[in-house]
Amino acid sequence: MSRLCLRSCREALILDCFATFVLALALSPAVRAADIDIKLPIDQVLVYPQSAEISRRGEITIPAGTSRLILHGLPDPIDAGSLRVIAESRNVRLGGIEIEKIVDTQFVSEAERTLRRRYADIQDQKLAQQDDIATAQTQLKLLDAIAAAPADREGRSVIDAASLSPTLATMGTNAAAARAKIRAANIATRSLDDQLAAAKAELDKVVTSRKSTSEVRATVEATAAVTLPIVVVYRVGDAGWQWLYEARLDSQAKRVSIFRQASIRQGSGEDWQGVEVAVTTAKPRQDAGTPEVESLFLTLSDPRMVGTSASDLEEIVVTGSRRMGRSFRAAKEDQPDDAPVITAEEFATDFVSEFRIPGRISIPANRQTRLYPVSEESFEATLVARAVMSVEPAARLEATFDFQKDSPSEAGRVQLYRDGAYVGNAVLPLLLPGTQVRVPFGIDDRIRIAVREERAESGRRGMTGRQMLVEHRRRYEITNFHAMALPIEIIDRVPVPKDSGIRVEILQGATSPTQKDLDGKAGVLLWRLEGAPRKTETIRHLYAVRYPADKELTEAEEAD
Repeated sequence: MSRLCLRSCREALILDCFATFVLALALSPAVRAADIDIKLPIDQVLVYPQSAEISRRGEITIPAGTSRLILHGLPDPIDAGSLRVIAESRNVRLGGIEIEKIVDTQFVSEAERTLRRRYADIQDQKLAQQDDIATAQTQLKLLDAIAAAPADREGRSVIDAASLSPTLATMGTNAAAARAKIRAANIATRSLDDQLAAAKAELDKVVTSRKSTSEVRATVEATAAVTLPIVVVYRVGDAGWQWLYEARLDSQAKRVSIFRQASIRQGSGEDWQGVEVAVTTAKPRQDAGTPEVESLFLTLSDPRMVGTSASDLEEIVVTGSRRMGRSFRAAKEDQPDDAPVITAEEFATDFVSEFRIPGRISIPANRQTRLYPVSEESFEATLVARAVMSVEPAARLEATFDFQKDSPSEAGRVQLYRDGAYVGNAVLPLLLPGTQVRVPFGIDDRIRIAVREERAESGRRGMTGRQMLVEHRRRYEITNFHAMALPIEIIDRVPVPKDSGIRVEILQGATSPTQKDLDGKAGVLLWRLEGAPRKTETIRHLYAVRYPADKELTEAEEAD
């Protein structure tokens, strides 16, 4: 049972249960099952991209006869279809399993209960300070009223001369004390506001607002008293992991090092304390079956009856974000003698990979990202500077290498370092064994590209002026200021007509591209240059577009 997946135990008796399970073991009316409360700490966790499988393990003693094992305090909800109880003994028969939702009057997470009490206490202290301010302000108003009306109806002073001086002194002392109290209360209130903000931030990490737990009851029958290991396995949501990468380029050695990190977070409501953790690339789905294919029928309709109004249109906006984590490696210049990284142990098949994090770790249920190194791999690379002129006349350094590994590496966000310096981040695609990978490493300032506009002739053409001609004449002058040769690739495009009345033609004197329709994209051209040091190479990008003069020409980008 050294693997996280406990299904292979020869002696295990496993019962899969569902949310509608009821007690399945038929008991004699004369026999009553004895309830045994069991405590099974979390031993192993297998983290999926959007869920986690929890394995609780412990040894218990079961008397001879029929008993009912009760495990309290599991998260609510748990995936009832994933629940399994494993009794590792031939002397025990496993009967029915029940799952019951236990509702509490308080929040079930101890961390959440503690933080909520702390938050409420600070709020009470703030209210007390506000009461002190209100009381002191009332005192000041009373003193102001006495000072403003020191005479009776006949205009005589209500305070005699003998008591005037002590009265004024008392009023001054009380007024000063009231104002000091207000100042102290305002200072305390500001401090309490800071404490409230900090408590709220801590509470947001662990808040689930759950006031219920799940209770699992399993009926067992033992032929004799026995002490045996019991394992309970279930799956929870609000947990998952993703890849975070670092790519480091050594431009002198022409090597790329890829560091893989697993970013794990969980807010399941129960802390994972001192457990074995593994991440898996498996992606369980509610319906993993092959979709059914339905028949497709064609009908005819009157096109005059078909229309689309503004109310029929629906705009779909797609957004996305990725959160970046801190690097687990420092730049080489900051750490001359790199300590070896303890990486994860990999178990892979042709369909799925598991990575076991070394040792036992703790991941509290506060939804905070935690990074764990998984692997460190190095590849010989070929360098090239590539510029996409339709975006900007700037060359970006790219490293190309063959991914010669037995198992693929999932897509993920990558932090980029060039010769120890951070240059930005990008998205690393799915890396498949035996494929070529291109990784960008930022703008290369030593590749200069000058854009020169040449004289173009545009206007009506033909005897009747029915054709419109638009010329595009542009010259690119590319200079490599490196001391070494560096291949340079310049990418640009010519428009692709989608109407028979539009004609695009390459003009005489244009530089022939090295490759047309780059990556299967129509009209995209690539010129590959030698990139000799301190040498300027020229590309002339010349083409013309002809179209009917009574029409309007529009441009639109479309993804292939």
